[in-house]
Amino acid sequence: MTPTSHKGARRVGTDAGDPAVSFTGAGPAVPHTAVTPAFAVASRTVNQALSRQVELAFAVGRALQAQSESLARTADTALPPGLWRESLKQVALAQTRLADLVVAQALAYGRRFGGLAFAVPLPGRIG
Repeated sequence: MTPTSHKGARRVGTDAGDPAVSFTGAGPAVPHTAVTPAFAVASRTVNQALSRQVELAFAVGRALQAQSESLARTADTALPPGLWRESLKQVALAQTRLADLVVAQALAYGRRFGGLAFAVPLPGRIG
């Protein structure tokens, strides 16, 4: 294709002469019918990966909650009243707050991005 904007311009699709920019040329023309299933598979894969990350973060938060409850119970039953018991109970409280934050963020992330990758490009939307 010859440019019509001004004389001296190079052909469209050729290297502009900048050594920092590499030009590999145009790729092979891929039929549209072959691209749509590839996008569908890629979007499903991305959606599954996002779902698994949310599930993992939620499971970690729930495990932290259970561990902090266990730590608080153990501190109450195993240690005599005093500084050590109060220290462990404070650690358990901090761990509970962290666990609640992890669970809340996992749920928020899941609500915000869950299913987003299923926005599959349809035949009229590619390009």
